[in-house]
Amino acid sequence: MKTNNNNNLQQQYQSDLQQQNVQPKQRQQMIQYVYDDEIENKNKEKDNTPRSCNDYNNVNDSSNTQDIFISSLKKTDSLFECEVFKPEQTNKYSKSALITDMTISPHARYVTLTQNIRKRRGTKIVSFNPIYKDINTEKMDHWKMSLDCNDKRLFKKVKKKLTLDEHLIWNKSMTNKKIIDRKNNNPRDEVLNTSNFTLAMTNKEENNNENSLMDRVLKNSLFANMDDEGDYIYVYNREFIQEYSEKCKNPIKNYVYLDAMFFGMSMCCQQLTMSFPTVDDAKYVYDQLAVIAPLFLALTACTPYLGGFLTETDTRWRVISNSVDCRTEEELSYICKPRYSGISLYISNELPLKRNYYFYNDVDVILDKNVYDKLKKENVDEYLARHIASLFVRDPIVVFEGSYSERDIATIQKKIMELSNDEDKIKGMVEGSSSNSLSSKVLLDNEDRNKNDSSIKEMNKSNDNNHNNNCHIEYNNKKDINMNKIYLSDNFEFIEDYEEKVLSSHQHFENFQSTNWNSVRFKPPPILDNHFKGPSSIGWRVEFRTPDIQITDFENSCVVTLVMLLSKFILKERLNLYIPMTLLEENLFRASKREALTKEKFYFRKDLSYDTLNNEFEEKSIYDIFFNETNGLFFLCYKYVDELFKEGLLNQSAKNKIDEYIEFVKQRCSGKICTGAMYLRNFILNHPAYEKNSYINSKINYDICKLIADIGKGLIIPQELLGVFVDPYKERIKR
Repeated sequence: MKTNNNNNLQQQYQSDLQQQNVQPKQRQQMIQYVYDDEIENKNKEKDNTPRSCNDYNNVNDSSNTQDIFISSLKKTDSLFECEVFKPEQTNKYSKSALITDMTISPHARYVTLTQNIRKRRGTKIVSFNPIYKDINTEKMDHWKMSLDCNDKRLFKKVKKKLTLDEHLIWNKSMTNKKIIDRKNNNPRDEVLNTSNFTLAMTNKEENNNENSLMDRVLKNSLFANMDDEGDYIYVYNREFIQEYSEKCKNPIKNYVYLDAMFFGMSMCCQQLTMSFPTVDDAKYVYDQLAVIAPLFLALTACTPYLGGFLTETDTRWRVISNSVDCRTEEELSYICKPRYSGISLYISNELPLKRNYYFYNDVDVILDKNVYDKLKKENVDEYLARHIASLFVRDPIVVFEGSYSERDIATIQKKIMELSNDEDKIKGMVEGSSSNSLSSKVLLDNEDRNKNDSSIKEMNKSNDNNHNNNCHIEYNNKKDINMNKIYLSDNFEFIEDYEEKVLSSHQHFENFQSTNWNSVRFKPPPILDNHFKGPSSIGWRVEFRTPDIQITDFENSCVVTLVMLLSKFILKERLNLYIPMTLLEENLFRASKREALTKEKFYFRKDLSYDTLNNEFEEKSIYDIFFNETNGLFFLCYKYVDELFKEGLLNQSAKNKIDEYIEFVKQRCSGKICTGAMYLRNFILNHPAYEKNSYINSKINYDICKLIADIGKGLIIPQELLGVFVDPYKERIKR
């Protein structure tokens, strides 16, 4: 009877589509999503109560299958009263073999970033992500032309660069020459031996694996350790992969291939910014939250699939890091990570770091010498100056037209012309490495340097008119003049008005700051308020950036509340969470693995005292880090919340809510309730349309969207995700 009803409805729907002149192929695509509304309505009449997602696992019940898994689309939905939208197949900006540029936001910033990242690196983005292997995964037709992951054509060896250009310096030597001591230079070895663990042994085991080279390159694309004893690093052969991807959209068997910024920057996440009364407080919390950041990435994991496949990763982090990697092949030899990554340096000037600066900052990063010298001259403290100088190693990859004044451009243009007539000066300033060159739309390129001042003014009038709509940087093959000595000069005579000068200076800084996407971000206050009437009242800020977005508001508010709570507690007790940067990067890499929250271990301190001399570390589960009864972070926060309540600084309602959030995290860390990634993965694995091949077909895809929407509306209460916290969630939905 159900089948007859479905057939009748489909026939009626087909007739309606014919009358609307919908093409046959489109008609068939639309019909396959039409199901019996009457059955759905009857089921709703029988049970109007929210459903638990335990029901989803009962796949043997045909009525459950029809009602729950197969999502109903009403024939009267306006979405289906017109022809299916077919996006134009254009890839002018991304050059992607997988998606059209029509998927990119029309805002000029995004298409410009997409194009300039690709142009700067010289090839398309490369991101490979291991697929979760099921029974039928390798039998799919997708892999007919795919290469084996051990195919040597996929990889290259790049020699490490030890001597940099004059305007770049290494953090350890503070010169352009790297310190090399093969035998006994790396403080992390002492740390790891103290706790009876060595990354060297871990790497040795990985090298014995069948896919060792692919694993190494995948890791190097996120964080290439420049301090190991090798003279070379292995990287992707970008040109070969780009060429092969035009023939085969799955270049490597059992790996999801993604080739544009879209795949990373289109993902959702949760970032929160906190303000602190002093710069010292902000810097100290910045350092400690950097250690916490990988743990919260694993805690909030909610990305178990990419490119239509279930993957061996549970978070967005690796993809988004790859998707904005604008490093050239040469820069891979000395810039150790992409723009989107963990922090590069600890920056606090307090005792725990001062006593062990190179011990904790054990990865040698690159600094811009001109920026560092200028900051020191202006009395910026040593460690913060190094941090800011590390940001300016990157080129700006997007500049809004009109963000530079006419006076600014004209004066810099004049200086460029002067330099062009002085061959000796040019030789010292022209380099093909990572120079901080400005936009050829903002600073005219070599061919335009002979234009007179009037043409420059006309161009800039046009730029001002398009300020809100256009942003552009062109990277071409010509050598651009290094602008360090120009725009970092002390003499800004062309900006006569002080207010304009400080605003311009802040705007230029934010252009670099906002395109360095780290796990935690240190944010100085704006120079002036929004109305330019005086100093800004905004304090020194820290932005926490790792968490994946969660399925429910309950989870999202839990993350925000507990990060705020931890920050206040860290500041009050001056907890010392420092670990060497090498171990922090290892934690960040592990945090993305499948079920990392319960299956992986992470490096963490044994002694959290501010003035301790005990710098021992050990590998712990996240549950142990947060809830052990000696120095578990949230175990200590429980006591802190009680103190606030007793002192009258917290009311009963707020205390109960915070306790509830901590208990929720405890349940999740123990494995009693699952992460969003595990919940969605289980939903897919138990879906009746799943063919045990790791592939997410259109039916599953639609039902995932429907499931999440229904959870948001309170129609489904996911007990596996929320556990005993179902009732508070239901009450919130009702309100």
